[in-house]
Amino acid sequence: MATPSPRGPFRDMGTIYLGLSLGLAAIGVAIWYLRHAELSYYGLKWAWTQLGWLDWEFMPRAIRQWRTEVAQLARNPQALSFGQLVAVLNTAGYFFVPLPVLMTIRAMVAAHRHRAMKTRRVITVETLPWLMAQHQPAGIPVLYYGDLLNTDPPEQRWSQHPEEWVAEHGVLINHELDRHKCRRLFIAQLGRRMESVHELSGPARALFAVFAQQVCSRARDRDKALDLLDALNKSCHHHTFEGRPGYPDLTLAEKTFKKYADHPEIQALLRQHSYERTFMSALHKRACYSGNLEVVTSASLASVGAGDFASVNFRWLKGMDRTLWYTLNCTGRQAPFVENAGVYTQTLWEQFAADVGYELPEPYVDDAIDGLHGHLVKIKLISKEQTNAKAP
Repeated sequence: MATPSPRGPFRDMGTIYLGLSLGLAAIGVAIWYLRHAELSYYGLKWAWTQLGWLDWEFMPRAIRQWRTEVAQLARNPQALSFGQLVAVLNTAGYFFVPLPVLMTIRAMVAAHRHRAMKTRRVITVETLPWLMAQHQPAGIPVLYYGDLLNTDPPEQRWSQHPEEWVAEHGVLINHELDRHKCRRLFIAQLGRRMESVHELSGPARALFAVFAQQVCSRARDRDKALDLLDALNKSCHHHTFEGRPGYPDLTLAEKTFKKYADHPEIQALLRQHSYERTFMSALHKRACYSGNLEVVTSASLASVGAGDFASVNFRWLKGMDRTLWYTLNCTGRQAPFVENAGVYTQTLWEQFAADVGYELPEPYVDDAIDGLHGHLVKIKLISKEQTNAKAP
């Protein structure tokens, strides 16, 4: 059975293309006859200019002669035929035929000499992280921590589950949560109460320099802050902490630390957050905040994203101050880890108190205790609601 011929609006496209071609040719002919003199003149001028590029003392006399002939033809361009114009343009253009050939050869040589064409190194699962660390310094510390996928050293162990934390600290007695002991443990997470930023410990001082440079400059020195963070990560190649490799040279940040330690904005923040780790948490949130730093409230910082200052960019902190690392890791999170629950709760309360014009006279971590208690009830480690009251 014969196949019917296709029907539709595009079945005669060949005729359409032919018509368009004839139409364009007719337009070209019309323009040539209407603007004959102008087209001839400017075509001759372009040929004369091209020949001028080749008119040197050491070049053949024919070039100068051709250039003179082109100038004579330009005196009466309306008498020039289309074939004559093409012949003149070809005479000048033949000299430039080698140009695209030379450019192609040059491109081939450049491609052949490119570093990508000379790669001979063997890339394996073991060597790839070291190669990538050259482009992303944040990955340098982990190169020295061993096989974390299959090992769990104490300083690098995974975050604890609440039930593991409860068992370790012995705060669950006869299926009841010892709230007083929990309170002491959560308050201990806050670190010491500070009168001055100069009381910050080693790793906190280094990170203070990074975050303060971002906050106090209103993000104008963001690149400098990131460069300092990269320098700390790169120093992990040759520096150690308590005999363990993969930790930064914290003295690299001392100059920047001293520059911003007494900054008025830092002093104001310290009055709101006087504990070491709540202060660092609040400063980190402001460093990650992309809005107007002139007006910052607890609501505006509630869902801030970490971005370039995420905890993955200072992975070495986990082995130096585990509680602080988990505190900064929780920036932008809606819930904390049990290892930093006290800091998380206290920071929110301090920010809220500052928003309404109050100051907390003592730590308030009962919300963290309630959260832990609720989790233990949920997993049935506590069979019923606890009756012991919160601390006043």
